[in-house]
Amino acid sequence: MLEVPNFTSLCQSLIRDISFDLHQGEILRIAGPVGTRRTDIVETLFWIRKKFAGTIRLYGKIIKNNNANEASSTV
Repeated sequence: MLEVPNFTSLCQSLIRDISFDLHQGEILRIAGPVGTRRTDIVETLFWIRKKFAGTIRLYGKIIKNNNANEASSTV
């Protein structure tokens, strides 16, 4: 359902090479202690922060949004 290979974001501390697949019916949880950039990862996935590299595929289709408003209308 959702594929995110080799995802890198630009934020205060660069997040590098995050990859995951989410299948129908699964729940994705991003967890870790304070300071591990969880919020930065989520904000980049929803185009609140700038994506640097990688792709996001939703049902096999590459999502190319420029901001959060475009991202919310994609789903």
